[in-house]
Amino acid sequence: MVSVPVSIGYGLFAFAPLGPAYFGAGVTAGLYCALFMALTAMAMGARSHIIYGPRNVVSFMINALVLHVLIETHGELLTTLAPERIVSMVLMFGLLAGMMQIAFGWLRLGRAVKYVPHPVIAGFQSTAALVLILGQSDAVMGFTDHVRLSMLPWHLSRIDPTAVAVAAITVVACLVRPRALSRVPSLLVGGVVGSLCYHGLHLMLPALPAGPTIGAVPGGLPLPTHVFDFWWLLTAEQTRSLLPAMVTGAASVALIGSLDALLSAKAVAGNDQRALDGNRELVRIGAGNLVGACFGAIPGAVALATSLASQRAGARTALAGVVQVSVVLLVVVLLGDVLALIPRSVIGGLLVVVGLGLFDRWTMRLLACALRGQLRPLGRAWRELSVVISFAAIAISLDIITAVATGVAVSVVYFIVHMSRSVIRRSYRCDHVRSRRRRPPADEAALARTGSAIVVFELEGSIFFGTAENLANRLEAACQQNVTFIVLDLSRVTEIDLTGARILTRVSDLLTGDGHHLLIAGLTRDGALDRYLDAAGTRAAVTSERVFPDTDRALEWAEDRLLIAESASRAPVAAGDMVDQTALGRLDLFRDLDATQLATVGATLSLRRFVRGELLFTQGDPGDALYVVVAGTASVWLRERTVRLITFSPGTVVGELALMDHAPRSATVVADTDLVCLALTVEAFERLATEAPAISIAVAGNLGRELAIRLRRANRTVLELNR
Repeated sequence: MVSVPVSIGYGLFAFAPLGPAYFGAGVTAGLYCALFMALTAMAMGARSHIIYGPRNVVSFMINALVLHVLIETHGELLTTLAPERIVSMVLMFGLLAGMMQIAFGWLRLGRAVKYVPHPVIAGFQSTAALVLILGQSDAVMGFTDHVRLSMLPWHLSRIDPTAVAVAAITVVACLVRPRALSRVPSLLVGGVVGSLCYHGLHLMLPALPAGPTIGAVPGGLPLPTHVFDFWWLLTAEQTRSLLPAMVTGAASVALIGSLDALLSAKAVAGNDQRALDGNRELVRIGAGNLVGACFGAIPGAVALATSLASQRAGARTALAGVVQVSVVLLVVVLLGDVLALIPRSVIGGLLVVVGLGLFDRWTMRLLACALRGQLRPLGRAWRELSVVISFAAIAISLDIITAVATGVAVSVVYFIVHMSRSVIRRSYRCDHVRSRRRRPPADEAALARTGSAIVVFELEGSIFFGTAENLANRLEAACQQNVTFIVLDLSRVTEIDLTGARILTRVSDLLTGDGHHLLIAGLTRDGALDRYLDAAGTRAAVTSERVFPDTDRALEWAEDRLLIAESASRAPVAAGDMVDQTALGRLDLFRDLDATQLATVGATLSLRRFVRGELLFTQGDPGDALYVVVAGTASVWLRERTVRLITFSPGTVVGELALMDHAPRSATVVADTDLVCLALTVEAFERLATEAPAISIAVAGNLGRELAIRLRRANRTVLELNR
């Protein structure tokens, strides 16, 4: 009930440029599309409730190709051919497109066609809707011949008010239905009401003009009579100059038709969560178009409106397709004389309704927002809307092939321009943001003064020819602002091309020559980016010493160089078998203790040594002691040594929470080098609390001060990184 009027309308629309003499061929071509697309799909294993038939976008392309390729470009050739061969020329687009769609499926390009930008598809669909509506002007106004819209002011006297009224009644009947007819398809209601009004007026007022009917429609069983004409078109001398344009046009039909088919099939399948094999679907649709063309059908795809109407009515199996094929075949074989009586004004009204429902909703929403002035901050929406408008203008004024090519090209240019914006996610100085290495107070103070000489650039996206030069300019500008170390965090970079790699190499050479240092962080050893930069020579130019797995290690390397330059790095305690009071007094943990108290503390401490790689303790172990690093370094690790939390240098305290909460260890600590520590056990600290409470209070206060310093530093880091 939905498929028949839609198929008739799309068939008429596809053949409309050829004039009224071809309306009968258009009607049968639309119905044959619904028939042979479904039959072929079922023969090739389709067992879903998806309905196949003509599509608005495909019919629009055929309409445009007939007008621009056949009539305007090769009109003289058409005057020498019989009408049957002209019909075969129109059907040839579907034959060639079907072959290409089969190839798309065999080559597993079902996903590739989805890369056509959505604004191009939106412009295509909206243009098809607009052209479909404007193309009904002849039928709605009762013209028996084609009158261009630009010439309409000179033909106002020829407009048939009765035809306009019948078309208007048809449109209103489709859009405004009684509640009792809510389950009947709107197109069927409008078609019946409009046809009854037309023939009722003719019975009451026979002399009243109301526009022509469809006219003679070929009936009977369809036969593959066009096969011989296809062979003649491919081999005849006089059609040789036409073939390149036909192949190009067919390629456009195949590409856009495939994309439309996959999107429609996904929409239908998505409603009932069925799996969709896009490549197999393309083969079925291509085969249906190939077979249908031989019998006289225009190309088609998944009939979205018909499929959804069938689904809403309860269809869940392939029986829906069987019923649809049976009804269409019945109409084709037995009701040709009835179809001939349908008024053209009624068909025009029905297609106006169809066209109104075909406008892309996304485009309409954007356009409405633009008219209300709500898109000013949305530059991207304006760009996409400009693609839609440009597509429509080119498709209407020139041809569909040029419009598709231009739309894709403009979208690509917009994409490149958008991607050419800065790849710098954020940048920050390192006077507040530091590495995870804990250092003695003197070193921390030195880094607070000089840390701004280190700057980190977090990059994201693609470093390619469109973004690399801008990045290089930003890095060179940073060097003019008292920066010595530049760290590039590549952990969020998805791709680097040869231009990007060469520019990174050039920047590294320039910085090194000026006394600066370029550090690269976030490269996984032997990862894709690491291998590419190695092959491009960038890793060798930067040197392996300045390539790090994460930003933390890069910052630590830069901080070490700053401290060496400042001569601020010092060991507060010398490693030895004995710890003297002077050495203990320089430790923050024992600040403000007098000589007697330091002697008491020294008696409770034990000297412990660890070789490189040895565990001080493991996550989950009992918290039995804290450690003061005397010589070497130790790192705190989480998640089985995959995440470094912090590194402790000489003079710093490790595992201090053991004295505070007696809870199990929250992380694993490993000696990075040969390590010497002073250990204060929980038992010894509790003994101090009993025997020398003033000492235990002072030590606890110093621990609280240390934790407060760490918390303040963490707060400053969070604030800096969230600017």
